[in-house]
Amino acid sequence: MDMPRGSIKGICAAIRASHLPRAAKERHFRQAQPAFVEAYPRLFQACMDPRFPLDMLDYMLDKRDELKEDEVTLEDADKTVYGKLSERYVLPTLPPEVREAAVQEMRGGSNPEN
Repeated sequence: MDMPRGSIKGICAAIRASHLPRAAKERHFRQAQPAFVEAYPRLFQACMDPRFPLDMLDYMLDKRDELKEDEVTLEDADKTVYGKLSERYVLPTLPPEVREAAVQEMRGGSNPEN
């Protein structure tokens, strides 16, 4: 099932805005939006997590649209989404020397010390 972008964003925003306790919220949205939960189980879980940035949802939907229009391959879309998440959440936690090597590797460059 392929839901329209606006529907996906609306459901994710409603999940995020709900003040129900997590278990009750999950039950409620599983009953209220079964097609969404079935079609996008990982996205449903991500939207349940208050740490998931909704601006990343827009980015992911952009990549989905590019895939649908054959503007990008699945591998390239996966790499760019992973790269953006990695730069935002993983790299800042690494020591500087490890971070620099990881950035070089992500960008396809070689380490000048090798």
